[in-house]
Amino acid sequence: MLISLKHTPAKPRFPLEPSRQAEGVQGQQIFVPATDIGRKIEVEDPAIGDFLVVLPMIGEGRGMAQEYSYASSQLLETAQGVVVMPKSDFVDVERFTDGIAIRTTGNNMLSATNLSRDTGAGPRANKSDFKRLVDFAAWRIGNEWEYRKNKSILLYELSLQPMDDRNAARWKLARFYLAHSRAAEALGVLERMMAEDPLLAQNSEYLAIRGIANFKQGRLEQAAVDLATRGLEAEQDAELWRGLVAEARGQYDAALEHYRRGKDVMGTYDDYDRAEIQLAVVRSALELDRIELAIRELDLLNGLNLNDEQLAESVFQSARIAAMQGQMDQALAQFDDLADAPYRWISARARYARTKQGLKNGDLTAVDAIDQLERLRFAWRGARFEAELLDDLADLYFDTKQYELGLEALRQGISYFPELAREKQMVARSANMFRELFFSGRADELSPIAAISLYYKFRDLTPLGSEGDLMIRRLADRLVSVDLLDRAAELLEYQVRVRTEGAARAQIAANLAKIHILNEQPQKALEIMRATREPRLPEDIDATRRHVETRALIELGRYEEAEVLLEGDRSQEANELRADIFWGSKAWSRFSNTVKDLLGDGWRRNEALSPLERLNLIRLTIALTFMEDRAGLIEMRRRYGSQMRGGDFAQAFDLLTNDQELSGRELGAIASQIASVEKLQSFMRDYRSDFSSSGR
Repeated sequence: MLISLKHTPAKPRFPLEPSRQAEGVQGQQIFVPATDIGRKIEVEDPAIGDFLVVLPMIGEGRGMAQEYSYASSQLLETAQGVVVMPKSDFVDVERFTDGIAIRTTGNNMLSATNLSRDTGAGPRANKSDFKRLVDFAAWRIGNEWEYRKNKSILLYELSLQPMDDRNAARWKLARFYLAHSRAAEALGVLERMMAEDPLLAQNSEYLAIRGIANFKQGRLEQAAVDLATRGLEAEQDAELWRGLVAEARGQYDAALEHYRRGKDVMGTYDDYDRAEIQLAVVRSALELDRIELAIRELDLLNGLNLNDEQLAESVFQSARIAAMQGQMDQALAQFDDLADAPYRWISARARYARTKQGLKNGDLTAVDAIDQLERLRFAWRGARFEAELLDDLADLYFDTKQYELGLEALRQGISYFPELAREKQMVARSANMFRELFFSGRADELSPIAAISLYYKFRDLTPLGSEGDLMIRRLADRLVSVDLLDRAAELLEYQVRVRTEGAARAQIAANLAKIHILNEQPQKALEIMRATREPRLPEDIDATRRHVETRALIELGRYEEAEVLLEGDRSQEANELRADIFWGSKAWSRFSNTVKDLLGDGWRRNEALSPLERLNLIRLTIALTFMEDRAGLIEMRRRYGSQMRGGDFAQAFDLLTNDQELSGRELGAIASQIASVEKLQSFMRDYRSDFSSSGR
């Protein structure tokens, strides 16, 4: 690999050629194109003592055919690989997938070489000493109980440095904080370093330490970004920390792969850090049902000096393994033992696992499980645990038909844990349940008041398009059926104003107008009809709108306008409306002719009369009475006497069609009786029928 400067190496068969690249005011860069670069190694030449950066090549015969000399460094002649000899401390050598970059920082701040392996509060280590990327034991500078004293020493050293050259002291302080689990303090110092030297954003070792601090502070996304820097690709230490971040983010396959790549340096870690990594591997393996791997990794903890918390977690993971292997007595006993553990996150998880197992075994009902899981929500908050808890609670609430609580649980999960919510498809599940409620009919199990309350609370889940519009119409129909007309009108007004256009808007506006008429607000009905006119509509929608607008005009007593609106319309519905126009305007002759047409010749077959036909018949007899048409009344008695012997208006019909003349008072009493029920018997019933059957 490396040829001493005292010897001339053999010429490489496939020589590498460096090129100079400008980096603006920040310095210069030398780039060596290559794709098969091994791990970067820093050594001291045994013969001369120069500090060298060695990058082996995997492919045979790949080396430098000659020596290249630059202001910042020299690239030595080699038969295999690349050897860089930096000429100052401000040179950064980084390997990438497509080549090697040799940069100069161009300032007197901290450089990559100064940052990399200098540890502790003492003098800088010899460059020939290989040290790990992460070495908490060295960074602690002593025992835990000496923390205050050593922190004071580091702060004092920092105070002695010039104002514009304090990053070397800050670097020691940041790692000292991190080694003592003060991640927030470490991040504060690192941020101050970056403010003084923006070039640190390109320094892989600075990013590694910041990534670890972000991980310990729970900033998982930032940690993943920092640890993914290209300069750390060959660092096995970094692989282990990438694995910890991946496990915390629920990326269990990636966590195990990072561990596989970095586990060769596990022996250099102290017991505490090894146990933390090992436990993360166990957790990942169990999430992927790789029980054998979990058992093997858990066994490796036996030779380590675990603290009480790590020991408690190892028992918890052992209980999980026992449960997965069907050894339920052992698992439940261990979960019960851990339920009162002094470490709340372990206690909460043990109780959670115990509850889920009890539900699975049938020892707990869904209601009991809900009660226990709700209690656990306040035992430990945050991260994946709470997200999974909310996820399970939502399912249990749906199973027990507590739809509002279930949707609220999912909403909280989406709001608090957006990344985990995507993983568990909480948004899709919320939308699907909302669809089942208001499209597939599950909300019919609820009272109308409960249904409308549920809809308004989660109306943001209403899908776009025709399916969402149908949901709203069905809910409005149900509200109409129980006389909640104002609430039904609100729903359809929102559709007309916001969600629909064209023919769909015109049709929904007609339904809204019907609700206003049912609610004795014909002026509102007329206004909405005229505000939603469209130039070209399907014939059926156009006819419906025309009839609804006519009805509104009739209710307002504007009979001439109503009659004009029906010109040319000879449908059954139009004739029924004309009958109401003539009745309201006291045009008895025209009313009589129209009703006779509506009644037809069903009397010949002695057909039963519908409620509307009975109403029209009694109104016809009143009109004939006002017209003093006794012959007509006798004819009505002959035709319909048998059909009108029982049911609505039977007595009134008998009085009106017998030979006895009625006084004005008697005739007024009959007319009042008819007026009190005519709307209910006529269009009111038809309109309600429209809502009870629409959309089904």
